[in-house]
Amino acid sequence: MRAKAAIPLLRQGWSFLSDAFLEVLAPRHCRLCTRYLGDSRQRMGFICNACNDALHPAPAPQEILNRVLRHFPGDELALSHIVARYLYCDDPPLSALIHALKYEGCPRIGLDFGAELGMTLATLGFDRYDAVVAVPVHAARRRERGYNQAEEIAAGVRAALNIPVAADLIRRRRYTVSQTTLAAGERTQNLQKAFCAGRNAQAARGATLLLVDDVLTTGSTLNACAATLLELGARRVDAATLAVAE
Repeated sequence: MRAKAAIPLLRQGWSFLSDAFLEVLAPRHCRLCTRYLGDSRQRMGFICNACNDALHPAPAPQEILNRVLRHFPGDELALSHIVARYLYCDDPPLSALIHALKYEGCPRIGLDFGAELGMTLATLGFDRYDAVVAVPVHAARRRERGYNQAEEIAAGVRAALNIPVAADLIRRRRYTVSQTTLAAGERTQNLQKAFCAGRNAQAARGATLLLVDDVLTTGSTLNACAATLLELGARRVDAATLAVAE
């Protein structure tokens, strides 16, 4: 029993030594203001508290939902609620951080941002879900990046809310062109039949799910995923993103 009890302490000690060793090799600095992060308590491992607090907060969930409804009239919207943490524009600094997350091999940004998003969800009362679901990427896209940034964000949300992540409920079966250069109608057309049931699709039946992604623009990707989850029997699907476009 004593040996088993000592294992967590050994792991904690090893983690501390590993972090200390990495700090010597590559001291952490804020990616925005370059301030050294190792000498004070910071909420994230890649930006300082001051820079994080300077990022513009997202509008209220109802305002975000009203924006998305402009693109999905009538009963076409499959999402019930939408929450975001930050307001996104093309100018730095937030766009630089999300670019680093998606294209510069920095998945840790998604994990820390996801924890921040999870705390926002808890503050707003959106914390009662059966599971968190990351928006899937095509296998070819995953090979390009080495990871799915939405899964990193979902892991951060899970850590903040203590809600399990449900993997492979849905999958992206069609490789689609990037949504960033498409108009609203083109985005919806681009995603037609892009998602289908995954290996664990049965876990969606009767569940209240939180769908997670990086940036919300028109909501086409999130809505396509949510519609697929509802077709698989989900009771309700909400969405949470790191940022919402202006």
